[in-house]
Amino acid sequence: FLTKTIFSFLLAVYCCFIRRYPIATNQLFLIDTFVIGIPSFILILEPNNNKFHGKFIVNVIKNALPGAAVVAFTTALVFFISPILGIESSGTINEVNTIIVLNATFTCFMVLYKVCRPFNVLRKVLYTLMAAAAAIMIIVLPDLFDIVNVFHINISSLPADYPTMSSTGLLLLLVLMFANYPAIRLVENLKPFIKSVINYFVNLIGRIH
Repeated sequence: FLTKTIFSFLLAVYCCFIRRYPIATNQLFLIDTFVIGIPSFILILEPNNNKFHGKFIVNVIKNALPGAAVVAFTTALVFFISPILGIESSGTINEVNTIIVLNATFTCFMVLYKVCRPFNVLRKVLYTLMAAAAAIMIIVLPDLFDIVNVFHINISSLPADYPTMSSTGLLLLLVLMFANYPAIRLVENLKPFIKSVINYFVNLIGRIH
């Protein structure tokens, strides 16, 4: 949940300059339902006897920030590189918006993967079902989320002229997905810098209250 909150804030700041927010409310359904809502409800019911160590707020933000930072950075990258690659960005349903939404969803699933470790039977089943459900909805119901038909699958409910993903757009999406994990690891390895920033804001909030 905090990963989504942080990247939404970062995107809001960025979009103050470009005057365009890349993710609509209905497109957040995938993250809200299959990454946050259902998994958090099930995982919170698991017994946990592990003793907590360190500062709660610092630890939570430290775990959420890498994924959020990667989403914000890749979104800015897509906006910058899409005109160069000739990727469609006009209209309500377009490739640029689709790439950003799917990449953000994929990144959030990577954060959920980290949260689920170490995996047991319940967590394996939960993660597999959530990922499968999200993938099926993206493929079968692209019009519900205002995204293009990524895999050019012939769906009877879609109009004949429904937008599809170009090979360039699909290649960019795949490159971003493969680059997400190394990027998250890179941000995580900036631990001393991130920790000092987090501590600064935590102390600042403490002084305000």
